[in-house]
Amino acid sequence: MAVALARGGSPKQQRANVLALMTAVASASLLPLWYFGVLTRHVLILGVLLFPLYVAATMFGSRYFSRGGHQHYRRAALTTLAVIAVATLVTSLRSYFAA
Repeated sequence: MAVALARGGSPKQQRANVLALMTAVASASLLPLWYFGVLTRHVLILGVLLFPLYVAATMFGSRYFSRGGHQHYRRAALTTLAVIAVATLVTSLRSYFAA
């Protein structure tokens, strides 16, 4: 995602690239998750239940983006990535030191 945001282009192109990348990654991960038994019935039901929330958030993001959010898109996306990175690091360190 950071690579897609680092490339040149308009915010609209960057947003489209990120959405396409995330769709491709999610689609490509389904078969390995199923093969290794991680894609269980519980996970599928949870995904179906959360799908309306995902669609609503996507629609909200699209409206915000078209109303001027494109000016802040890159900064918001990179900030989100940074927060995810810090949360992942903290979780990993907790697991490491707890073992």
